[in-house]
Amino acid sequence: MNKASFTYLIRIMAFILLIGSVLQPLGGVSAAENVRYKDGQYELPYTVLKNGTNDPSVMGSYVITPASLSVKDGKNYVSITVKQSKEITGLKLTAANGMLSEGIVTNSDTANNQRTTEFELGNLSATIDGWVKIEWPALSYFNEYDVDLKFDASQIPLADKEPAQPAEPVLSDGQYTIDYTVMHATYEQDSSMKGYFSNPAVLTANQGQKTISFSVIKDSSTITEIHVAGDGMNYVPVTTVSEDKEANTRVVSFPVEQLSGLLPGKVRVVISSRNYDMTHSIRYKFNLDSIKAVSGGGEVPTAPTATPVPTATPDSTKPPVSEGGGGTVTPPSATATPMPTSAPGSLTDGHYSIDYSILKDSTSEVSMMDSYTLHPGTLVVSGGQKYLAITLTQSKEITGFTVEQNPGSVIAADAAANTRTVLFPISGPGARLNAWVKIDWPEFNYFNTYNVDIRVGSTVGEKVNDPAGTISTGTPAPSATPAPSATAGAPTPTPPATGQTTTPAGQNTAAAVNLSDISGHWAQAAIEEAVQAGLVKGYDDNTFRPNNPISRGEYAVLLSRALKLESGASASSAFSDQSSIPAWAAEGVAQVAEKKIIGGYEDGTFRADRKITRSELAVIIVRAKGITIEPSAAPGFSDAGDIAEWARPYVAAAEQAGLISGKGGNRFVPGEYATRAEAVTLLLKVLNP
Repeated sequence: MNKASFTYLIRIMAFILLIGSVLQPLGGVSAAENVRYKDGQYELPYTVLKNGTNDPSVMGSYVITPASLSVKDGKNYVSITVKQSKEITGLKLTAANGMLSEGIVTNSDTANNQRTTEFELGNLSATIDGWVKIEWPALSYFNEYDVDLKFDASQIPLADKEPAQPAEPVLSDGQYTIDYTVMHATYEQDSSMKGYFSNPAVLTANQGQKTISFSVIKDSSTITEIHVAGDGMNYVPVTTVSEDKEANTRVVSFPVEQLSGLLPGKVRVVISSRNYDMTHSIRYKFNLDSIKAVSGGGEVPTAPTATPVPTATPDSTKPPVSEGGGGTVTPPSATATPMPTSAPGSLTDGHYSIDYSILKDSTSEVSMMDSYTLHPGTLVVSGGQKYLAITLTQSKEITGFTVEQNPGSVIAADAAANTRTVLFPISGPGARLNAWVKIDWPEFNYFNTYNVDIRVGSTVGEKVNDPAGTISTGTPAPSATPAPSATAGAPTPTPPATGQTTTPAGQNTAAAVNLSDISGHWAQAAIEEAVQAGLVKGYDDNTFRPNNPISRGEYAVLLSRALKLESGASASSAFSDQSSIPAWAAEGVAQVAEKKIIGGYEDGTFRADRKITRSELAVIIVRAKGITIEPSAAPGFSDAGDIAEWARPYVAAAEQAGLISGKGGNRFVPGEYATRAEAVTLLLKVLNP
């Protein structure tokens, strides 16, 4: 071999080695998609990147690296510390369940303006999507944007290979018994709670869904809360099927996705006489080999007859409860041995007890809003349609409550007791719905709006009385459609009245303004005028819902119609989320965007379903009316300091023009959602000279 050939061969071999060194890490990432790390505490390096790129984000300069990783039972808990806690008002990461989560704040250092938040993350080899919100008045900077987090878990030791889990049993629809063990939270030993639950449990299979039921056979009153992560990750309260207060027992149930493996749970034990209040973690281990079908002869005894009773409403003033480990629990004992009854497989028209929980938005954490509702709720079945009725205990203070942007129906209200019962459609047991809450509580100087999730229980209890009742005068709740009768046909679903259908031009509609929920409302005259002009309309149930929030897409349509805007086809395609803009709103959005009345966000999106705040509404109205702003102008409201810098001149201009006014104490409340009534009133002011 000559020298030239030898040199060429060396180069080829070097190239092969180089390719191998490059491809090997890539293969490692692919193999690590489902990697499981060894339990322990570790440092976890990471970088914050601009969304969808490999470029560093400026957000990376406001976090402390490395992060802290705690691996427990194969789950990854990552703690991230931000250095500008006051200014970074929002931080969310995509959690192990695939949803954006705000995590749990584990430490707050006000003196150093830092806070540490823990997130349960899934695949650490993948890029984690994140979201940041920054409000920095000193720099006049107010923004929110998406980021990516890239972790380097290459130095984290892998867990020993686990033995294969037993195959999940395939069950025909029916009822079974199954043995199980209540285990300590961390040690491989029985929990002291084992003696408080009946065994075996009842396993019900129905159309691929599995439900576990058992009895709290002693001291039920001291075990005030039971939560189970039926999907292995998200804790939800169990459903109380029935209760026998005299025997101090109750029957509970919860859905499960898998019976193999360990199922996490929590129990709260309260013994007032001993000043004991503690939440303990436990685990459930089911014996798949013990599953036995229940024949029609009644091998499983049923629970003693008892009327389902509401779970006590959580006291919002109670002291914080530890979420700690599984210490020994020794409440005083009692004896009783009821067994659970199963939920009906097929529901006839009627009213049934069903539990639910109100959770923080996109999390499994119970929201404070849950403490202002009575449990359980009522499942109303009518003509094959299903509805959930829940009672709000602070009706006067809860001035706004919508589910999937629908305020539902008020079917009972008691002004003296400050309660109201609302009814809204659901797909069925186990549903999870998006809801919105508005609270105005002057006594506590608390005025806020926020999103929550409603998680409906999966197990249906016994039949109960119709929750519909009288609506006493003076009730702060809005009027709404009567509840569907359990014996009548289901009402036709009504889409949100966004105003996309108008009264034909020239038609006399004065007599048609007969909306049931605007009488005496401060905006009644404006609403009636707008309806008569064909700008807006009510819902099919004869309501207008004046206190509901309005979205950017809805208001874009109203403005484009009122101002008789045209064209806009080219502007509509400019938004990166054009595909998510509803068809009925697309043209209106394009028209107001082209006229620069409502613009998009810095990331190129329009976000048609996002609710409009009072600050944003002021900006929109000033632009729509063509008012010239003075950049240095300041509004005269008592909370002017809370108004974002970019909105202040617009709010000042709107105030000077007499378009807007303050609320109690001359407060503008800039971050509060604008209501349909406010939006319509300002729309008319734009049209009128």
